[in-house]
Amino acid sequence: MKTLQITLALVLVLAMGVSAQLPSKPFNVYVGAGITLPDQPDRFKDVYNMGLHGTAGLGLNVAPMIQLVGKLGYHGFGMDKDDYGSIEAVAGVDGGTFTVFTYGVDARISIGAPLVPVKPFGFVGLGMASLVISEITADTNPLSEWSSSKLYYNFGGGLEFKTGPALTFFIQAAYISIAGDTDAKAFGGTDNRIVMIPISLGLKF
Repeated sequence: MKTLQITLALVLVLAMGVSAQLPSKPFNVYVGAGITLPDQPDRFKDVYNMGLHGTAGLGLNVAPMIQLVGKLGYHGFGMDKDDYGSIEAVAGVDGGTFTVFTYGVDARISIGAPLVPVKPFGFVGLGMASLVISEITADTNPLSEWSSSKLYYNFGGGLEFKTGPALTFFIQAAYISIAGDTDAKAFGGTDNRIVMIPISLGLKF
């Protein structure tokens, strides 16, 4: 019996040593969804309601606490037709949905020991945003569909909550700044940057 116990102990020690030498998972998949707040310019914030978004990303480990995350995002905003009508002094307003497709790369930094279940993280990145405002119909001064592609940068942070060996929940907020465009008539023809603030719940696995 004593020999068996010693043998089992040696096997356990060897197994732990081999496990410690195995490389950690080299990548993570991220999916998330939530709300997006319109922030700038004032016309964007005044005319458009709070939007919804969805994101997906693939993070590759480049250092012990740093990942490069390639990501895609979709943000959709509905127009507050009453506010648009009061600004333009028109009636019968319809359409004007504002959608933003983003694709870019973030540097993501996690802080905390591997076994700690809650970790703060931060990120910063840049990419391209494809902007579309659908046709606006109105009794007077209708606007045709508008689209453009612009550079954006973003930064933000949040918390991760590890719930199992391969599954982690996260909550985060971001600041996304998109280059402006004077042809965006629904925004008042401003060349100010377009800023939106998404707040997300998601999964990392």
